[in-house]
Amino acid sequence: MDRRRDICFRGDLIEPLFGLIRRACTVGARIAIADPGRPPFQTLASRCVSELGAWTEPVITPEPLVAWP
Repeated sequence: MDRRRDICFRGDLIEPLFGLIRRACTVGARIAIADPGRPPFQTLASRCVSELGAWTEPVITPEPLVAWP
C-alpha cells in the first residue's frame, strides 16, 4: 500500500502542520516537505530545523519562477 501523501498549505496552516510533523516524528515517520520560494514553506521549514533537528538543502528550479508577494 502506498502511504505517501501530498498536502498543500498556506500561512494559516503552518501551526497545525508543524504539530502534525512533530507528532509524526515521535513515532519515527520520515517527512519531506518541498515548496521552496513560498514564505509559508520557509517559515515551516525554519521551525522544523530549529525545533525538530530537521535540515534543508538548496534547491535549483528551472523556469517558470513565480514571484510570491
